[in-house]
Amino acid sequence: MRNEIVVLEDGKKTSGQIGVGGFAASAASVNPALLYLADLASKEGRRTMRSKLNRVARLIGTESLETCRWEEMRPHDVHGILLLLEKEGLEASTINNYLAALKGVATQAWKEGLMESETL
Repeated sequence: MRNEIVVLEDGKKTSGQIGVGGFAASAASVNPALLYLADLASKEGRRTMRSKLNRVARLIGTESLETCRWEEMRPHDVHGILLLLEKEGLEASTINNYLAALKGVATQAWKEGLMESETL
């Protein structure tokens, strides 16, 4: 078992074991998006990026960032998401924020051994 910083739904950080009911999480149940959010320095940054990741999760057909299988994300998926956001008329700076969030999640997935470096 290992201790991690976890971001709660209200954006607060807490430490403890990742998992449900006190059981340590297996690699398959580690959520790289939550780990990414926990690494962000400000509450406002966590709120902003949580919103963007929830939006991306819904765009690709999942309920929320908590249920999305981020470790299965591939470069062509990211390109498709960015094209959808561009088609919606979002500003380039806003799209870059989405890209930064996706890169942060991919980096966390790689750190956890859930994604190969070639996929990054």
